Amino acid sequence: MSKRKTSTITDFFQKNNSGRNIWGNEAAAIEASQKEAKTKTNSLQVEGISPEALERFNDPSIKLENVEPPQWTPQNETGFLEPIKSSSYENEKVSMPEVMLCPVCQIDFSTLSVDPNEHVNACLDGRTPETFAKNAKKRLFLSLESSNDADTIVVDPRSTPTVDANKPIKKSSLAPFYKIMPYNMPFAVDAFSFGDIDGVEAYFLSHFHADHYGGLSSKWEHGPIYCSEVTGNLLVNILHVDEKYVHRLSLNEPHNILGVTVYLIDANHCPGSAMFLFETLHENKTKRVLHCGDFRASKAHVTHPALKDKTIHKLYLDTTYLNPKYTFPAQKHVVEACARKALDVKNAANSKLLVVVSTYSIGKEKVAVAIAKSLSSKIFVVPRKRLIIEQLGDQELLDLLTDDPTQASVHMVTMGGIQPSSLLEYLEQHNSFERVIGYRVTGWTFQPLEKRADLSSNLDSIISRPPKFVSHDLRAMRGASEKVAAFVAPYSEHSSFYELTMFCLSMNILTTIPTVNMGSQRSREKMQVWLDRWAWRRKKQGLLSVDDTNW
Repeated sequence: MSKRKTSTITDFFQKNNSGRNIWGNEAAAIEASQKEAKTKTNSLQVEGISPEALERFNDPSIKLENVEPPQWTPQNETGFLEPIKSSSYENEKVSMPEVMLCPVCQIDFSTLSVDPNEHVNACLDGRTPETFAKNAKKRLFLSLESSNDADTIVVDPRSTPTVDANKPIKKSSLAPFYKIMPYNMPFAVDAFSFGDIDGVEAYFLSHFHADHYGGLSSKWEHGPIYCSEVTGNLLVNILHVDEKYVHRLSLNEPHNILGVTVYLIDANHCPGSAMFLFETLHENKTKRVLHCGDFRASKAHVTHPALKDKTIHKLYLDTTYLNPKYTFPAQKHVVEACARKALDVKNAANSKLLVVVSTYSIGKEKVAVAIAKSLSSKIFVVPRKRLIIEQLGDQELLDLLTDDPTQASVHMVTMGGIQPSSLLEYLEQHNSFERVIGYRVTGWTFQPLEKRADLSSNLDSIISRPPKFVSHDLRAMRGASEKVAAFVAPYSEHSSFYELTMFCLSMNILTTIPTVNMGSQRSREKMQVWLDRWAWRRKKQGLLSVDDTNW
C-alpha cells in the first residue's frame, strides 16, 4: 500500500482550491490576454473618439506608428515591475528605451535604489519628500490649455480671488492651479507647503497623509484650517498645530464659511478623509465645486443627498489610477479574501501562526481588523501607531489593540516590511510563533486574470464587468517556505479605474480637473481621452443609473 504524501504549508501557499498552481495559471492568462491585444489593428472605431485622440492614448492594444511603446506591466511573480515587450514595435528604426515609471510621481525607477513597490507605496503615503519636491516644481510651470466646450475641458486655468489693492502682498510660492478654488472663493485645498497664498483666507485639508498636509507643523500661522474632526485631532495631537487654527467640521451638514456653503462627505479613503462640496453664488448663479481629495468612489457618493441629482460645475478628481490597467477589485472582496486566507492557512498549518499586515501611518486598518476577527485575535501595534489610532474615534479598533506582541496573532507594520526575507527575520524576533504570513496591502500592482479594459472597450462592457476577487486569487510572492509566505493583496484606498468610470458616468459633471499625475503632457493627454469618453457618454446617453448596475 503506497503512502499518502503529506502536504506542507508551501503546497497550500502555491495552490488554490482546485489544486492548480496560481502563479502558472495567472501568468498564462496574462500572456494570453497580451497576445490577444497584440492582434488588434488600428482600424478599430471607438465611440465618439477621433483618431488623434487614439494616437494620444498609446494603449498597447493599438498599433500605431511613431509613438513610444507602453511603459510597463503592473507586476511579475516576484512583485517587481517589468517592461512590456510588444512585437508592435520590433521593427521600429529608432531604438526606444524601456522605461518604468512610478504611477504617482512619474519618476524613473532606474534612478532609485529601492524596491519599486516600496517607492510607490511611500509615494501614496507622502513619504518621499524629494520626489514630491521635484514634481511640485514641474507643476508650477504647467502651461495648460482650456476649451470652450465645458464637457471636454481637462483642466481649468488658475482662478484666484480678487485681492484688495491696498492690502499688503503676502510672500508665497506659486500653488498649483488645482489647489485654488474657482469662482472667487478665497479657498485652497491641500496647499500647505506654499506659505501664505495670495487671496486665500481659508485652508482646507482633505486627510492626514503627508503629501496633503505637508507644510503643517507647530509653526503654522498662515490662516484657519478646515477639516474633519478626526483629521483635526491628528493635526493637534500628532503634528502639534496650534488649536486656534484648527476648525473641525462635522460630516454631512452645511457649514457657512466666508459666505460659502461647505459640506464634508466621507471620502472612503483613510480615517477622517473628506471630500469638500462648495456651493457659492457667482454672477447671480449657484455654482457647485466638488474637491475629492483622495477618495475611493462608491455608490454611496453618487446617492449622497448633497450630490444626488445635482450639477457639479467643477470636479477636482483624484486621478491616481485613471488608467484601465488599474482595475483592481472592490475593497470588501479583498478584505474578505485576506481574512479567509489567514484562517485557511492557520487551519492547514496546525501550528501557531503570526499574520503581519502592512499599513500606512494612517489607513488600511480594515484588513487587519477583518483578519483579527477571523482568527479571534488581538492586534499588536507599536506605540506611535497606537497614538495615531487613538485619535480616530474607532472604539472597535481600539478594543482589539494590545501592547504585548505575544498576545496578538495579528501585527500591523509599515509598508516596507512585507517580503519573505524580512518576515523570516520578524518571526525570529517573535519566536513564540512557529509560522508567519504577511500581506503587502496595495492595489497598484494588481493584474486581473480576465482581459482588462482598454481604449477599444465599449463603456457598456466596462461598467458591466466589475472585477471579482476571492481568497485563492491571493498570490504568494517568490521565496515562500514552510515557515513563511508573503501575499500581495490588491487593496487600495484610491478609486480604481472601474470606480472612476462608474462615478463619472453617474454624476452630472460639467468640468473635470485632474489633481494627480499632472506632471507631464503625456500623462495629461492619456487621462484626457477617458474624460472625453465619459463626457461623450453622458451627453449622448444621459447619466448612468447605479441602481441598474452591480457596483
